[in-house]
Amino acid sequence: MPLNITLTIPLILKGLYESLGLYNKCNRSYDSRVQSQWASSVDVPRNPQLVVRDTAAALGSADRKKTKDDIDTINIPFQKRIIHITDQLEGNYETNGDSLRAFTADVVRAFERDFNNLCANEALANAVAVGGAAVKPWAANELQYADLNKINQYFDGLEVPKEERVVIIDNDVADQFKNIDVVKSAVAFNKDLLEKGVAVIDNVTYMISANLNKVNGKPALVGLWTKALAFIIKKHMDRKEVWDTEETVTHVDFIGYVAKKVTYTEGSMALVRP
Repeated sequence: MPLNITLTIPLILKGLYESLGLYNKCNRSYDSRVQSQWASSVDVPRNPQLVVRDTAAALGSADRKKTKDDIDTINIPFQKRIIHITDQLEGNYETNGDSLRAFTADVVRAFERDFNNLCANEALANAVAVGGAAVKPWAANELQYADLNKINQYFDGLEVPKEERVVIIDNDVADQFKNIDVVKSAVAFNKDLLEKGVAVIDNVTYMISANLNKVNGKPALVGLWTKALAFIIKKHMDRKEVWDTEETVTHVDFIGYVAKKVTYTEGSMALVRP
């Protein structure tokens, strides 16, 4: 018997909203701007830089930012993320539908991994596009603590709180990262790096990813100010299925719709192996 769509989709969305994944550390405040099930994009604001003065400004001063006129909006298109499952008739009969339920339970975890990858590579692509101070080489062929400091110094200059920083490390250089003395000391008290590929060092979160894109064929690290990356999940997820009479199977598709964009162009920085 097919799973009830009215029960399945809300459970998946609930799991995605409660996840501790990278995408949920980003700016998730814009979901409510999507009202239509058929929306193909969403407009999000790019907030202006507020000015701090040591003297009072006149009422008409340019330093007094307007909540409408001084805010640009960015249009971000939604993209489909699809998970395909084939429910075999034999598997359905032999397990009384439990096999399909087990597959469905893993939909949340599969989407989590995919959403995390989208955020990491959006941050990397933004840094490469910005260039200049947002892209720097490592100090040497081997990753060193001084390289991690380059990322933190970049965000120090922007006065980004450490707890809002995430550094994603290409899995190709994960061993080099783990061999840095400061990291080794942190791992001794935090097994998450070994078990989950995540560690918090001096309030900065470090994550290892096997799906971070290369830059000109070379592995990279990317630092992200999480609040500078808008990630929107459309609350209208689809579940479609069709019966295949030739193969006697039911094809089930779960379709999610997400939009992501670094809305503050200085919000990410890449370090590329020389």
